[in-house]
This record gives sequence, structure tokens and C-alpha cells, in this order.
Amino acid sequence: AAQRRVLKLLQGAMGKAETWRLRQLVASQLGAVCDALGSVPGLGAEPEPGGGADGARGSPIAAEVKVDMSTQAKDLTWSVVVPLFLQLCGDGVAEVRDEAARSTAKVLRAAAPELFIDPGLGEGSSGSLAGSK
Repeated sequence: AAQRRVLKLLQGAMGKAETWRLRQLVASQLGAVCDALGSVPGLGAEPEPGGGADGARGSPIAAEVKVDMSTQAKDLTWSVVVPLFLQLCGDGVAEVRDEAARSTAKVLRAAAPELFIDPGLGEGSSGSLAGSK
């Protein structure tokens, strides 16, 4: 809830930002914002407290909480971070656009982490070139 409030305040403040330097500063911090959202427990970026040593007992609840946290972070990314990113990429000042463009990979990773999964890790991977002739 606190993350949502802070991001909504940031989004509102950006609508009133008159100086390009403030917009550039926010653009330079988009990657850090995405990293912070990615470090929310449940997204897999940090190990869960206790390391899951409680065995089968309690694991369905932990899995449900993990999915819920992941969904919340993804919702925050799509509802606040992506629109802010697009706004900054379309800014009238080149320095702001350049700074926003530097955070593209982190914004994409936060918004659509499935795009960054290595396809070679799945079953029946056909990633090797040996035997393709």
C-alpha cells in the first residue's frame, strides 16, 4: 500500500513538474524504482525469510502470497511506472528522453518478466545448432 501511495504521488508530481531537470532526475531513477519493485518478496529477486525450511506445511499459503505479491508489483508497474516512462520518453527535452531511454530494459523486465526467461531452460529445448542439418 505504501509503494502504491508513493508511486501515485510521484506520478501526480510529474504532471506538475515545470523544470526539465526534475523530469530528468525522475527519469534517471526509473531503473531504481523498477529494481525496488523487483525486490519485493515474492518476485524471486530475494530469498524468502526462513528459506522455505518449513517443509510441506504452510507452502500453499506461501505460494499464494508469492503470486499475490508478484501480481501487485506487476500491477504497480503497469499502472504507474510504464505510463510515467512513456511520458518521459515523449518529453520535449532531449536530455529527459535520453535518460528515460536508459531505463528501458529495467522497465520492460518489471512490466513483463516473462520476456526475459531463457527459452533454453524448458523441456525439449531446440536451442542447439548441432544436428540442425
